[in-house]
Amino acid sequence: MKSNLIKLITISLLLLVSLGFADPEIVKFTVVDGLLDQWGGGLYYSNSDGSIFGGANYFGGGFTWTEEDGIDNIGGYYIRGMDNNGIMVGETIFPMLMGDTLTDVEAASYYDGEEWVMIGPIAGTLPFDPNMYQGAWSIAADTMIIAGMYWHDNYRTTAFIWTPEDPDGELLPDNGLLLSSRPNDMNADGSVIVGWAGVDTDGQYTDRAAYAWFLNETTGEYDLVFLGSLGGHEPWVGGEAYGVSPNGELICGWSPSAMFIWSEATGIQDMGYAPGHNPESAGVIPMDIIDNGTAVGFAQNQTWVWTREAIIYTPESGIKFLKDSLQILVDDDDFLEDWGFFQANDISDDGRFIVGSCAGIDGIMAPFILEFIPPSAPSDLASELYNDPLGTWIDLSWTDDPTNNEFSYNLQRRVTIADSTSEWTTIANPDSADNTYRDSELYFANGVEWEYRLRAENPVGESDWVEIMTASSTDRIASGLPTEFKIVGAYPNPFNPITNVQYETPEQMNTKIVLYSVTGTELAVLSDGMAEAGNHSLQVDMSGYSSGVYLVRIISGDKMDVQKLTLIK
Repeated sequence: MKSNLIKLITISLLLLVSLGFADPEIVKFTVVDGLLDQWGGGLYYSNSDGSIFGGANYFGGGFTWTEEDGIDNIGGYYIRGMDNNGIMVGETIFPMLMGDTLTDVEAASYYDGEEWVMIGPIAGTLPFDPNMYQGAWSIAADTMIIAGMYWHDNYRTTAFIWTPEDPDGELLPDNGLLLSSRPNDMNADGSVIVGWAGVDTDGQYTDRAAYAWFLNETTGEYDLVFLGSLGGHEPWVGGEAYGVSPNGELICGWSPSAMFIWSEATGIQDMGYAPGHNPESAGVIPMDIIDNGTAVGFAQNQTWVWTREAIIYTPESGIKFLKDSLQILVDDDDFLEDWGFFQANDISDDGRFIVGSCAGIDGIMAPFILEFIPPSAPSDLASELYNDPLGTWIDLSWTDDPTNNEFSYNLQRRVTIADSTSEWTTIANPDSADNTYRDSELYFANGVEWEYRLRAENPVGESDWVEIMTASSTDRIASGLPTEFKIVGAYPNPFNPITNVQYETPEQMNTKIVLYSVTGTELAVLSDGMAEAGNHSLQVDMSGYSSGVYLVRIISGDKMDVQKLTLIK
């Protein structure tokens, strides 16, 4: 096992160097080597955080893969699903006594970490027969709920649900015993199962239409729901649901040829075709979708022809070929020139890992893992407040993680004045080479509190926010009184309808503050009285005025200063 792992790591590192990745990279490409099948195989499943991957050899037999331990071949026949703990489900051949004959029969089963365990027969089904087997097709990521399909004969099937607490299981509702149904996937807690069911409407029959089973919290049973079809077609026009998001709110599938995404709020939505494909003959099959709407799968230029190419869909960019997206990220025209991506089969819940099947120049199908590496968070964020005759500012500093690559920072601030706190606002996007920032756009008065947060961002993601650091005007003011009579500024400005005018008096003095229109007409005396030496703030409420530009003037004897105010309603 260790020798295979070393070989795999060596191959992966050589690939990364030959493909022009910088060190450290933001996209890591790994090809899993050492499969039992000479024709290769693919990866089909990732757990929620990308720590365990599941796949199958080209001609059957499953395996799991982890970066630490490499391949663990677990056998089995067909592999259909995997949960967050690496438990895989599918169909496995078990010897069974049929009359007086011991016969190998395909049966629904799961791998418990040591051996394959048979499921069923499901209650209400006929006894096992070589031509009437049962197969497991999906498993909930967070709990031991398995959905599968029971064959009545060579043409008719029924979906079923099974748990260890209910070993008899039960058949799921469909459109009748003369038709068929199958589950393809389920969400993390097993409350939503997606797949297809046969439909016969007004004599028009199709063997597959996009359906889902939703757990009814009132009855405890699953309700069958038709998801719809694209292009205004009747329900009997074909379709199939392939993937459901972990939270169960988004479902992806095909109907007919075009990709769809379904939600309860929007119903079925047409996502279209792959770039350059002819809608009359092309097909797009999304295999998995996550909570933020990102989906992966494959497209083929002609329906039913094996000319597949992996795709990725995002709400921002639509459907794109996966290889094209990768080349944009690494800005290298030669990136993966000798590799073709056939299918993208699964994406981890956080979007960091995509797995599927690819092939190099030898033409052998190979499992691949793409890891998108966001930057790590900076550390040691610190702030220092300065207030002196030269002005008021806050100096911020932090420490960068040296393993980060191709990134910048997002620095945000919010301000608390008189128990009122603003929203977080981005004030700067420092370059990755910087680790300091001076914030001089400050409203300064006693009791004002400034909070900052910082994270690193690159083209594939962002770090966590650094722990919030706070600078307060009450406890971090540099010593010394103002040296001149002036208005320091107004915050906020523009505003609606309240702003705070900040001014300084170098000594005790009578101070008058007057509001004027932009043409010089006196509108109101805001303040008139004795002011002590120091920093002052006057709240100005202009809710009774129209939007526009105004002037506020501070007067003391022959001294005067003016500040422009912009009211926006």
